[in-house]
Amino acid sequence: MPQIVLKYAQKPKKSKQLLRTLASSTFKVFWPIIPQSFFLGKIMHINVALTRVCNANCVFCVYQFLNKEQRISMSYKIFDLLIENIKRFAIPSVMLSPDLGEPLLAPSFIDKVKAMRKSGVRSIECTTNGIMLSKIGIDKILEEGPDQINISTAGFDEEMYKRVYRSNNYTTMRDNVLELLKKNSLRKRPKVINIWLRGDIEIHELLNSKEMKVVMELANEVTAMSEVDTWNGKISQDMLTGKLRVQTSIPPLTFRPCRELIEITIHPNGNIHACSCRNMGQDPDLHLGNIMEDDIFVAYQRLDRVFKKWEKGQIPLICHKCCMYIDLAQGPLGRIRQLLIGCR
Repeated sequence: MPQIVLKYAQKPKKSKQLLRTLASSTFKVFWPIIPQSFFLGKIMHINVALTRVCNANCVFCVYQFLNKEQRISMSYKIFDLLIENIKRFAIPSVMLSPDLGEPLLAPSFIDKVKAMRKSGVRSIECTTNGIMLSKIGIDKILEEGPDQINISTAGFDEEMYKRVYRSNNYTTMRDNVLELLKKNSLRKRPKVINIWLRGDIEIHELLNSKEMKVVMELANEVTAMSEVDTWNGKISQDMLTGKLRVQTSIPPLTFRPCRELIEITIHPNGNIHACSCRNMGQDPDLHLGNIMEDDIFVAYQRLDRVFKKWEKGQIPLICHKCCMYIDLAQGPLGRIRQLLIGCR
């Protein structure tokens, strides 16, 4: 969804931006002869949905449409299989917040993060609404939790928070976020903490609070949502509050697959799917297997058939109306860097 960047941790150098543009243009020209193995030779990153349970009910999120059977957490049996796969394929990066659910609600969250790190994962990221931080323990989160923590919140106005996140935990969230930032700033090796604002008032109003002064000073990056993705038409304008608006522009699809497809996700029931972003319904066209039956690498290789169908114009239905399409050619530099670092 479109974001307004209010604070950068570090602005990219002009030379780096130029190199990215050049690499992207080159990939677009030579895409037809680039072997699929370039993207599918090694798994550099996976998304893991430890839970699909949430303690908020945001007006802009399709979590509100999940039925009871879909609101589950990953079993220890499936998690143990996941750890075995991470070790076997030396997966270096994990994101614990694919599309829906509050990861900190997963049973034994910190123990699972520690198990992933022990299995060889070098970078662990999660997105949280911040409500559970104090229950787990902010010191514990900073000492043993993910390396990057993204806080999704409406901002620092209680009534707005109740409207947008439909939660009565405003005070807990506010105190947790401020304490997390302040304690993190005192660490010798601070975590990366980003703040994602999803408020329904104007940006200048969002920034006009004493809490935001602390956030702008101590957070690595701060962004504000400028428009709300429709989640393939599931979120409509009449469902939103205040100044929130649905995104009406849909990026044109090219014959190159979406970059989000290679962001495979392991769901709580063990299903492995392409796209970590908007595949909330686990579309059968993007189903790659189940970790109870297939290892992650076998499932990952099945992206090849998704790619080939896409290139022939057989694009999954959920992708036609998705606002989040990113041409795969726009991210080649990161893939080259990953290959150089990750290949043995």
